[in-house]
This record gives sequence, C-alpha cells and structure tokens, in this order.
Amino acid sequence: MPRINGIATAFCDSEVAKPKLSPNQKGGCAGCIGVDPNKIPYGTHIKVYKKGTYDLLYEGIACDKCGAACKYDGYLVDVWFENNKKCNEWGKKEVTIDF
Repeated sequence: MPRINGIATAFCDSEVAKPKLSPNQKGGCAGCIGVDPNKIPYGTHIKVYKKGTYDLLYEGIACDKCGAACKYDGYLVDVWFENNKKCNEWGKKEVTIDF
C-alpha cells in the first residue's frame, strides 16, 4: 500500500459521486473520496492521516473525481461530509494518504 503526503479538501454535493462506486451505491456519502483517477484508481480503499502520523482522520473509497477547482500537481483527495459547515470545519489539510 503506497503511503504518500498530499492535500485533503472536503465536499458535500450528494449528486456528484459515481453511484456505482460510492460506499452506499447512491452517490456522495460518508466514506466517499474524490481523487484524480490517473493517480488513484476508482474503487481504491484510502486512509487519510494527520500528516506524518498514523492518526486516522478519514477512511473511505475512491469514488468521485476531484473537481476542476482542485488542480494540484501532487496527490489530492476530497473527502465527503454531509453539509457545508462540516466541510468548512475540515478546510484544507496537509495529510498522509495510504491507498
């Protein structure tokens, strides 16, 4: 399992995720993670940790493509929350990603 450093942002649009790949088979939900599918294939199990640690922050499945606003040369994951408030609380984090 690769372990790399990257960035984690958050989203909450339940209509965005690919329903066949999302953990609940319906679209965005807890455990849905947006990725660049050229770097992390859809369906991949991902763990997001506080950078440089094994303090787990989020765990889920790569099931959505990060939006156009999420351009980043390194590794970026976009984790799902149920509302904007929680997304804003998450913000943008430097993280370590296992996949």
